[in-house]
Amino acid sequence: MNIKAPTADKAAPNIPQRDAYKVEEAAQKLSLSRASIYRLSKAGSIRIVKIAGRTVVPASEIARLLGEAPAAQPLAA
Repeated sequence: MNIKAPTADKAAPNIPQRDAYKVEEAAQKLSLSRASIYRLSKAGSIRIVKIAGRTVVPASEIARLLGEAPAAQPLAA
């Protein structure tokens, strides 16, 4: 039996590819501004971390926020 390891192209879409993202990258993934990420952090709504002098957003925080997004409401006909 020949079993191949999954490649990056076939990786499960829900598994984060990285552990953390730059604030700018997180903002882009969440469709927010960089300033909004810092405001959410100050309000305690999102966790940001300093690693080796860099401010990053854990991938788990991005996934959590994307999971909390309300479902789109259907338009009335």
